[in-house]
Amino acid sequence: MANKKENQMFRSTSQALYKYVPLRWIDFYFSQSRRGITAFVERWSSIPLEDINKKRLLRRVNEAVESYRLQNALLFSGGENSCTKNIGSVINEETYTVLTPRVSEFDRTIAASVSPKVFFCEKCHTVQRFKRDTHYSYIFNQKCKQCGGNLIQLRDIYYCSCGWASDVLIGNCDIHKDVPVRIDVRKHTIECSVCHRAKAIFRACPECGKKLVPNNVLDSAQSFVKSLSVIDLLDPKMDDFLTEEEEGAIIILANYFGLISKSDFMKLVKYGRENQKEMKSESFDLLLAKYLQKGMPEEYAMIAAKATCEVNDEDPVSQAIQKTNTLVIDSLKICSYAEVLLEYNTVKYGVEVLDLDMAIIRSKELNSYVDEDSLRNKIKKRGFVSMQACDRIPFLQCSYGFTREYVDSGSAPSTNLQPVVLQGFPDESQDKKNVYATKLKTEGVLFEIDRVKILEWLLKNNFVKEDDLPTNINDEMEVKAWFINNIDLSQIQPFSLLNEEENTITYYVYRLIHTISHTLIKSAAEVCGLDKNSLSEYIFPNVPAIFIYCQNSQGFNMGALFSIFEMYLEKWLDGAFLAAKECVFDPLCHEKEAACTGCIYTNEISCQHFNHDLDRNLLIGRVDKQTGKRLYGFWED
Repeated sequence: MANKKENQMFRSTSQALYKYVPLRWIDFYFSQSRRGITAFVERWSSIPLEDINKKRLLRRVNEAVESYRLQNALLFSGGENSCTKNIGSVINEETYTVLTPRVSEFDRTIAASVSPKVFFCEKCHTVQRFKRDTHYSYIFNQKCKQCGGNLIQLRDIYYCSCGWASDVLIGNCDIHKDVPVRIDVRKHTIECSVCHRAKAIFRACPECGKKLVPNNVLDSAQSFVKSLSVIDLLDPKMDDFLTEEEEGAIIILANYFGLISKSDFMKLVKYGRENQKEMKSESFDLLLAKYLQKGMPEEYAMIAAKATCEVNDEDPVSQAIQKTNTLVIDSLKICSYAEVLLEYNTVKYGVEVLDLDMAIIRSKELNSYVDEDSLRNKIKKRGFVSMQACDRIPFLQCSYGFTREYVDSGSAPSTNLQPVVLQGFPDESQDKKNVYATKLKTEGVLFEIDRVKILEWLLKNNFVKEDDLPTNINDEMEVKAWFINNIDLSQIQPFSLLNEEENTITYYVYRLIHTISHTLIKSAAEVCGLDKNSLSEYIFPNVPAIFIYCQNSQGFNMGALFSIFEMYLEKWLDGAFLAAKECVFDPLCHEKEAACTGCIYTNEISCQHFNHDLDRNLLIGRVDKQTGKRLYGFWED
């Protein structure tokens, strides 16, 4: 790595995607002069991100933006048309490109300039302004022209929910135009040094007319970056099988239901549905080798292998497809179900996996005390049927825009009479707009939740009737099909709350597993010492399962999740239960929303659903004081 210059900082690509995107103010530290300032990110020097499935990533971005438009259409008349800026009406490979920061020892990947360029004297508070193109080294060498004191940067900016933002520009006295003015940063006023008249430095937004007050330049509300993560399907044949094979999606579901073995499924992916000859040839070779190994003469082995292939020639794949079609109710949503299952398989059958049995053995080898019976009982009590640590899971992290002042229109107060605008990043080419992304391989822990226990919980709380449940809850295939059919993925949108009346089952099941996810994130952060904002969730609602992983915004991966899975799993589960049970704002939180910043909220980059649809009461239970109605908790003793 080249020696770092005074005006350079090195940051990871993951950090850049969240904290150093264009049109955002950042904190900048000059190591040699030991001075910190704030700067405005003007542009990136980027290159196309290669060897990814751009089509799939951009489709996910398009879905997220459409979800944002839908939210605003419901809140404002015509809101779907006025809630975005510099974002295409359709996001796909024809209109967008996926860029990533250029890694260079010679060029600036991220170009930023000192902002605001208003300084004031630390002694007399006299304001001194610098032109926009003034070099930082010149500014640092200046002293107050009135008393010779040191200059301090003004740390205030304006920003508006319509997307507009700017430095605070300090004017002159209305009467004495050319005399110095002093600033009171607490009162947001300037005062003429001659007549001592004070004037507020408030202003109206030039784009929407909203009255603005100065805010701290590093306030998170200056820019809420919108991002998403997608599990990268590294095997291009797997993705092609889903999107191009005529019966690919239904075959993926058949494999999930156990109607097609994993080995036969991989052969189908390799050869395709219409290329059964190659599969039969491979089966013949395997059978021939098997018979020869048993000592059968070659002539008889060939006859036996051929006869076995002919017996199996009735195409069990077709039978599996027919059976799957009877299990899945909505054929129009099969592709979305199949895509989730492919992502799930990428995690479950990853390159490096440590299951619970191995974790217990490793824990004993490391002399970490584990009461195996107690641990397994606690896992069952918390409703998990399996869990495993996984490493080198491939992700794509993508940032596609930002909002100012509020996270979205749904979180803005009712006094905000206009949509909170989702703004795209500046175009880096004339032909296409752009999003920014990076590839990441990370570690995490996969938790699969007991489907039968969820069904029993739903029934106990009268969220479903007994007739709504599978005929035989002990039939794994039937129960799997029930979750595929009854959890509506189209209802789970990042910027919209779930509607209980539209789909009661999706409403309660998703809120349940989403809340479990947040308790696990909070507990993991406390157990392994990582900031909870460095952990993220990936939810598979139809499985149902949760993947808690290191989202790597700090630029490194320390193996912390593997460590707590091996050595402190029981402590992790106890901490999750405590996170559900207690909040610093109880009893108010428990009796109202049952989720807040005092308990299970995370930073929005850690949450797939922007802290929507969370409810601790679904885990710990609650009795309504007014009606006496009892809600039974999923984790309730």
